[in-house]
Amino acid sequence: MSAYRNLNLGVNLVNGVPRSFKRSSFFQPIIDIYNNKGGVTNEALNSRLPARCSIFDLSHYSMLRVSGKDKLSSLQRTFTTNIYNCSWNRCSDSLILDNEGKIVDKVLISNHDSSLSIITSPGKDEYVEQSIKSMSPNVVVENISEQYDIFAVQGCYSRAAMNKIFYFLKLNFKNLVHEPHTCAIDTNKIIINKGIIGSSGYLICIPKDETQNLFIKLLQQPNIYMSGEEALEINRLEARMLGDIELSEGLTPAEANQLHLITSDKEKFIGYDSVFNSNNNFIKPNKVLKSFSLSEYDSKFNTLYDTDNNEIGSVSRMLYSPYLKCYKGFGYFKDQNISFCKSENNQKIELMDLY
Repeated sequence: MSAYRNLNLGVNLVNGVPRSFKRSSFFQPIIDIYNNKGGVTNEALNSRLPARCSIFDLSHYSMLRVSGKDKLSSLQRTFTTNIYNCSWNRCSDSLILDNEGKIVDKVLISNHDSSLSIITSPGKDEYVEQSIKSMSPNVVVENISEQYDIFAVQGCYSRAAMNKIFYFLKLNFKNLVHEPHTCAIDTNKIIINKGIIGSSGYLICIPKDETQNLFIKLLQQPNIYMSGEEALEINRLEARMLGDIELSEGLTPAEANQLHLITSDKEKFIGYDSVFNSNNNFIKPNKVLKSFSLSEYDSKFNTLYDTDNNEIGSVSRMLYSPYLKCYKGFGYFKDQNISFCKSENNQKIELMDLY
């Protein structure tokens, strides 16, 4: 599919949005957050608007297929969540850690009965694959990334867009899953009901040789747009969701505010003893990641304070949201229970946990 990136085949342009942004996507994205100077700020994140849908290229992510007699028990000892709770035709997020209890990746696991599929972040597939294989000789792990293109259909119009995709691909509409965290396989296509930017949406995995014809038809339809990586990142920040940048920083689940993806009453997983103490309680972190908003932001001033002007945290990453007309970002804080702080220019800041 890489041969078709940065092309424009029937993309519906939004008047006034600059076209200078040419980073990776199936076709040239129409979204350029940094160069959008006004007049169409609501268009910059069109997945938020009624009757709009954004398509995000995830073909740089990887997909593994896991099968064999010990597939479930191997995944149970590899990942942090209870895999047995992910029943047939369901999907769930999970973490894989290293032996020191630090996050290597946040993955999406889908159960298709005879096999399970795992979508991994860019560059993390080999570690995930080898970790699963090390659990049993009776598990088969195949890297099928070269066979499939992965993309996300997200936003208010995503279900209508999926109807068009099913029509163009001649799929059975009974397999268009409507409940969140459900999945289906139609012939050799994988359909997952999963929002990745805080709104409703789908992930779809199709053979690479079928992608070109689908997108030539799909992007000629009204209200369906390609969106680039920056649009994906700001949507995730708005929704208080971890991005690839945070996943690459070697954080523990507690530091990354991801304890909801840790299950203690199950078989020990990789890094278990570095996450829990001898009493099976979480080891308290020295810092924790939280989400917040700023009306104004200057990258020269990244220190955050409490009401007594004591330093309590620092800005990790900030991006401007044209939709919310403010800056959204993450910061590290010494106290995981803190709810408010202030910036160096005395902006009061409400702190929120991550999803």
